[in-house]
Amino acid sequence: VIFLLSCGFSGHLARTYAKSFAASEIEFDMVAQLSETDFENLGVLSVGHRLRIRKGIAAAICKIIFIYLNIY
Repeated sequence: VIFLLSCGFSGHLARTYAKSFAASEIEFDMVAQLSETDFENLGVLSVGHRLRIRKGIAAAICKIIFIYLNIY
């Protein structure tokens, strides 16, 4: 839910998507590998919402890389 909230979704929509992901056993590290069909099957029907989730994944990866580079 926290990730979806950070993507700009309302609390209700974030919880709805999170429940759908959990019911299908989709974990955070799997989201980047989801196809358009996977998103549709999970109930993420809006192209804009799919793009928002993909953008959130890209931002999270960038943060991880930034933290890693500043540690080493």
